[in-house]
This record gives sequence, structure tokens and C-alpha cells, in this order.
Amino acid sequence: MSRRGAVDAPAHFAAVAAAMAEDGQPAATFAALETALDAVLGHKLFTILRYHAASGESDRVWTTQPAAYPVAGRKPLNPTFWSRHVLEQRRPYVGRSADDIRAVFQEGLDFSTVLLDVMTIADEVDSQLKQAMLGFMESLAAKVAN
Repeated sequence: MSRRGAVDAPAHFAAVAAAMAEDGQPAATFAALETALDAVLGHKLFTILRYHAASGESDRVWTTQPAAYPVAGRKPLNPTFWSRHVLEQRRPYVGRSADDIRAVFQEGLDFSTVLLDVMTIADEVDSQLKQAMLGFMESLAAKVAN
């Protein structure tokens, strides 16, 4: 179960949707998304990578820890089960253990700071995020219909 207690997840995701209409994109949306996910799920590191399919490279475009994980440069992605699953098949990946996370993000993550308390019960977090997103989408659809 989330250690955040009762959280109004749809309100947080509505703030993300509102941020998408603001000036200063994509930073406004990235900041709102980081804030929403921290409020709903919590995190120690939030980073966004952009994938360049033509070159097989990625670059970091957002991070909450710029000193340790800066926004800079491109690097090649090695073909792995994760890249096939997420980038080619466009399916979500949930690492359910520290070993799962290490298998995907081997390149220098400081696991002593990133993985502390990460392993909340993954199925519960999955369920909460799914329910929050479904609730948000339903409320958004209702607003659009009216």
C-alpha cells in the first residue's frame, strides 16, 4: 500500500493536463507530472528519457537530481528485454525488486539513494495508479461531454 495515505490522485493528474496548456513546454508538463507522481506514489528520482528510434539513442530531458543524473548528451541503448518490451512493443515495465531495476538501469545509478523505500508493494502501486488514471480519464470525459 502507498505510504502517502489518502491522496486525491485525479486532482493531481488534472493539474498535469492543465500544465499541458501552459507556456514553457515541455518543462511545465514535466514539472507537473513530477509533482503529481511524487504526491500520488512518491519517488526519490524522477527522470524522463527521450528515445531516438532512428539512431537507437536516448537522452535525458528531465531529472530531479541534476547533479547526479544531468540533462545532457545522447547515449546508445543496447538492445535488451527492456528496450524490446518498452520501446518496441510499447508496453509498461514495472520493476518489482531491486534486482529488476538493476537489470535495466545498470549504468551508474546510486542504488543507495534511489532504491530506499522504492519497493512498496508493487501490485498495490500498480492498482492505485491504474485506478487514479481511470478516474481521471472518466472525469475528463465527463467534462468534455458536458
